[in-house]
Amino acid sequence: MEPRRKIHCGGVDFEIRLWQCGENGEIKREDFVTIAPNDADVEESAVSLKFSQDGSWLLSVWSDGTILVTNLDGSQRSSVMGFDGVRDASFLDSAYSLAIPLDDGAVAEFFRLTFTDEFWKRGELKFSSSVRAVDAQE
Repeated sequence: MEPRRKIHCGGVDFEIRLWQCGENGEIKREDFVTIAPNDADVEESAVSLKFSQDGSWLLSVWSDGTILVTNLDGSQRSSVMGFDGVRDASFLDSAYSLAIPLDDGAVAEFFRLTFTDEFWKRGELKFSSSVRAVDAQE
């Protein structure tokens, strides 16, 4: 697929579906990647979806607190698990760093190890009130 493509996504039936649109909005390719929190029959819903700045990764936050970072060609998937109450996350740069608002009024930064595709916590900022959503731009 060409690097500058128009991609749409949506949470449907406990998974995320993506489709590619052409110049005039016609659907060219449907469900070229289907994303779900795991391979089991779990009924979790996507509560937040964001594309990376270069458009090649999708960040999804699920109702159980699972966070997935998925390459849009389906070749790689990393997950950050176990965040109770998390409803949002954001890419900080490409697909290598994430900002995640936590329940205790902190925003944690995680970075991805490219050789294992695991995310590790780099640090966090504390706020006096809770943070519900985050976003970042260069």
